[in-house]
Amino acid sequence: ALPPSARPDGVDILTDLGAQLTVDDLRSAGRHLRHVVDPDGSARHAEEDFGRRWLSLAPLLDGMHSINGILDAETAASLAATLAPFLVPTGPDDTRTSDQRRADGLADIVAVAVRSGHLPTLSGATTAMQVNVDLATLTGDQSHPARIPASTGSDVWLTPDAASRLSCDATVRRLLVDPDGIPLDLGREIRVF
Repeated sequence: ALPPSARPDGVDILTDLGAQLTVDDLRSAGRHLRHVVDPDGSARHAEEDFGRRWLSLAPLLDGMHSINGILDAETAASLAATLAPFLVPTGPDDTRTSDQRRADGLADIVAVAVRSGHLPTLSGATTAMQVNVDLATLTGDQSHPARIPASTGSDVWLTPDAASRLSCDATVRRLLVDPDGIPLDLGREIRVF
């Protein structure tokens, strides 16, 4: 990625460093060299990388979801720094793998973002997740699953415990439906805690 005039010196420098550094450190040194020797080319490359970013969230057959994607260097660095505190075991009883701690950290970050009130609006309203759950399930009298209606793809089903956790600090609006699921009445929003 270096300009042709800088390649011979760049090869010599990186070859000398290669005997002393790990592969990751050598890769980092190569990026640093590119930024120093060709800052305009590095800026162009960063713009191209930003254009290549993508992220997908795909449901699996068992109800779990798969996250896959490519992030530009700046976003990846921010995400890695934000997740770093979650990668440290909380104590001797924390038997989660680092990947499980990373997933739990991402869930905590999303929860903080949702509670912040600073998320973008959709059609003039703040983003909200609609969870359909029987009142008897929330009170513990029954154990029917809760449903998150899908805007695309298929509905997501949650356990009664998950529905209770989501409702514990959410804004709740009662929707009364008949036995066929036809809405009869939509109540006002109330805040629970």
